[in-house]
Amino acid sequence: MQVVFWQGIVSPHQSAFLTALAKESGWQIVLMADKAMSDERARMGWQLPDMQGVAVITGPSEVQVQQQFADAQTVHIFSGINYSPVSSKALQLAVRRKARIGIMAEPYDWLGWRGQLRHLRGVWQRMRYNAHVSFILAIGNKGYELFHKAAWPDHKIFEWGYFIVPVEAAVQVEMPPFRILFTGSLITRKGVDLLIHALGRLKNQHFELDIVGQGPVKPLLEQLVEQYQLQDRVRFYDFMDNQEAQQFLASHDLFVLPSRRDGWGAVVNEALMQGTPVICSNHCGASVLINNSNGAVFQSENIEELAALIAMQIDKGKIDMARRNALRSWAGRISGTAAAQYFRELIAHVTNGGKQPVAPWKQ
Repeated sequence: MQVVFWQGIVSPHQSAFLTALAKESGWQIVLMADKAMSDERARMGWQLPDMQGVAVITGPSEVQVQQQFADAQTVHIFSGINYSPVSSKALQLAVRRKARIGIMAEPYDWLGWRGQLRHLRGVWQRMRYNAHVSFILAIGNKGYELFHKAAWPDHKIFEWGYFIVPVEAAVQVEMPPFRILFTGSLITRKGVDLLIHALGRLKNQHFELDIVGQGPVKPLLEQLVEQYQLQDRVRFYDFMDNQEAQQFLASHDLFVLPSRRDGWGAVVNEALMQGTPVICSNHCGASVLINNSNGAVFQSENIEELAALIAMQIDKGKIDMARRNALRSWAGRISGTAAAQYFRELIAHVTNGGKQPVAPWKQ
């Protein structure tokens, strides 16, 4: 069988899944991408992943697009509906050819009046494409919720996420005091200001905060650090490449992703794979990965709750190797291999019926 994934770029956030699927399924896996990498992602330290076993075609020609529809049994999975120029054309072709279609998508920005308009667009897309789509891989908690809200049939919606290739587990370096980390773009949506406000309420606690990233709100964040007199506890770093960033995670005791909205947040995967507990908001798609043993979830923009949860983690003390290794072991549930097995079960269910598979992080 052949499975073709239509995406905007060659994303490291699906590389572990795609390479594992190619290796373990015996299927022909093709990735059709508009381009290899965006300039913005490159500036953030993203690197092209090793896609061993996957046939990768970037900037495909019309002939190459048409070739993917030679076999009527091919499964075509589109990253969103009309997400990018190439995938939009291919989706229309798939509909005309009555191909087997799946959709893999993050939630849209659901906040405010624009979110209401996007919901109406989602309803229209369901009315337009429901008869042609066999299944939906809904990324994150809000992805599932918003497809359900648009009245897509429940039996077509499956939980999905992002799956990264972890770097070799770093050797933990004991560096007191308790070390907290944020890494990502310094933009309002990421909510780093909420994190600093929360830590400003914990000045009597012993902690350090490292902020890795760049963006337009950095001057505001620096002002907040001065306002709370945290200059000796907060350090700013530029973006790091992926391997360096994951190794840096392993030297911290807590990762915090306080986003006001985040379709997923793959750095949550990276933290868990390095054995670092996570606190994130309920508006992060990856909050579905968090349980009582690996972190906590707070209500988005609730600074008091965030401060209380951080204080609880600080009170538990620095992460010892036994706990870190236990978290790393649990993170096998979000490996590329686990995702590939889940996907194969999903395809079997869609094709043959039977019990609906359960996402591996919920098993």
